[in-house]
Amino acid sequence: MRRGIQIGFFGLAFLFFLLAWQGRKALEDNERLVSVQLAGQFPDAVQAQQVMEKEKTLENPENCLFWGSLGWQQLTSPSLGRTVRTFCVGVYGDGNLYDSRIHTLSVEDTFGCVLDEQTARELFGTTQAVGLKVQLGEKEYTIRQVLRTRGREALFSAGKEMQMNWVNLKKADFADARKAAEEFLIRYGYQGEIVSGDFLIGFDKGILLAAGCLYWFWMIWAGSSWLEKRGWPVKKGWKKGIFAAVCLAGAGVLLWSLKPGTSWIPSSWSDFSYWGDLIREQKENFYWFLQTEKPFWEMERLWKFAQNTLFVLLSLLCAGAGRWTWRHLR
Repeated sequence: MRRGIQIGFFGLAFLFFLLAWQGRKALEDNERLVSVQLAGQFPDAVQAQQVMEKEKTLENPENCLFWGSLGWQQLTSPSLGRTVRTFCVGVYGDGNLYDSRIHTLSVEDTFGCVLDEQTARELFGTTQAVGLKVQLGEKEYTIRQVLRTRGREALFSAGKEMQMNWVNLKKADFADARKAAEEFLIRYGYQGEIVSGDFLIGFDKGILLAAGCLYWFWMIWAGSSWLEKRGWPVKKGWKKGIFAAVCLAGAGVLLWSLKPGTSWIPSSWSDFSYWGDLIREQKENFYWFLQTEKPFWEMERLWKFAQNTLFVLLSLLCAGAGRWTWRHLR
């Protein structure tokens, strides 16, 4: 009975950790993508086009997408006469920079749109709505793609009269996206707040690395105890060296798998205040990120980070319950 309960707890611990491990990939969907909420000056489609054309002439151009909220709008299906209220967004540029799953919207596509599944289902009775028409105001659009999202959101090609208060930037290489966004603002005289949840990726990897190392060292310790009971002590001679090598190898595999960033490594190991300053900076970033207005994919990223953190905590709780069960239940 005791053994079965313990195995059940350890199985749940492994399952929750596996869910958190798999969930980390969702945080990296829009890695190196930075959103800037513009202030004071809001470009229209003509100005956005001029910026994009100028970027193409630069040595290190920015991939950019301008967009703005249209608020909650009534969408109509001309063929069925159904209407539904949906939060609408006007975009000018490559739709892939708004959501990495979008592969249809482009600057040239002035009559295309992307719907969420719930809106498509209420308008047409199905999510298989690609190629059908939807009406926003006096203009008809053709549905290019249907996406699964947590909330209602429809994307439309921005008209010439629309002013856009957001710009998304993404570097083609692995340059510092935040620094590139600051240079972009200076280059065109824009003002705005940079919104990016990329730091959540580092937090998530750190949590997984700490939990993974804890589990690995615990398994090695449990294995060594099992061997000692059978006359194979690992604390003597060459066996102690093998034990240490296995521990280091496991930690190395975790590091290689997670590929954590280098921002947590100081340039000088004698700089003991580095981590304290970095932690304070990250706490401020996290607090500000929670308070500021965010695009929907950053909300998705924040939700996924919270979900992964919960999975890790549940995994540790289950592992602790398994240990307690073995020690106290008879």
